[in-house]
Amino acid sequence: MTNTRIFAIFILVGVFIAGILLYAVPIGGRREADTPTEVLKRIGFLEIRPATQLTGPGTFVAVDGKSESYVMVHPICDMDSTELASLWQSSPSVDTAIGNVLAGEFKLGASLLQDVGLDVGGHAIKEIDVKFENTKVFFLTGEDRIFLENKYLKDNCLQAVKHANSVEKQCVTQPFAELQADVLYRVKFANDIAAGDKAKIFGQVAADVATNGSSGSSDTIAGKGLFIGMKLNTWCIIPNDEQHDGDGKTVQDLPPRKVQYVKR
Repeated sequence: MTNTRIFAIFILVGVFIAGILLYAVPIGGRREADTPTEVLKRIGFLEIRPATQLTGPGTFVAVDGKSESYVMVHPICDMDSTELASLWQSSPSVDTAIGNVLAGEFKLGASLLQDVGLDVGGHAIKEIDVKFENTKVFFLTGEDRIFLENKYLKDNCLQAVKHANSVEKQCVTQPFAELQADVLYRVKFANDIAAGDKAKIFGQVAADVATNGSSGSSDTIAGKGLFIGMKLNTWCIIPNDEQHDGDGKTVQDLPPRKVQYVKR
């Protein structure tokens, strides 16, 4: 596979971003009304909804939806997760700084009920608390991204990218940096909710907030090593033999699902 436009444009950008992450991540002091979404946006990350273990820097992903503060994606190609992880770089100082900002407990707003399609008027759940621990930032250099392109962007993976572009009308891109954390969600139900209804609602909430979370009890959802934020390329991956209008295709904004975090 010959070089695509995306890698030709972003070779130097990857190196530049690596320097930014290592030495100049713009993390300010804690603000009273900070939410996880706001913290991630301020330091240049889009919140991943739902949090997942299925991505990671360098993964080829299709964008299902994106707003100014969050993104919804799914992997488009089968890639060796061990090989990917071996290429990731990190900075302990950045990990500590972001961990400090995300320390403490946040409260997930009742609007989550609407996002999971529950017609209960927000009365079944009092609140959902969210806690982040062991936060780490992983990033990939431009050189390693080219290595992954040359190895994977061919055969079935290439066909999947082309299908996403031409048939599904989706943007396929690569995150070049992601924020990982252990996440604990605690659901507080109203006192008058029946046990059977609690189980149904809890299952829907669990699927919405974390694709790889496990239920620690009847009211907690725990996720180890979930990716909660990512930085994406501006341009989509477009194979050289595909025809598109203009000079390229940008990461598209799709209708968002609104989930509101409120700092307690």
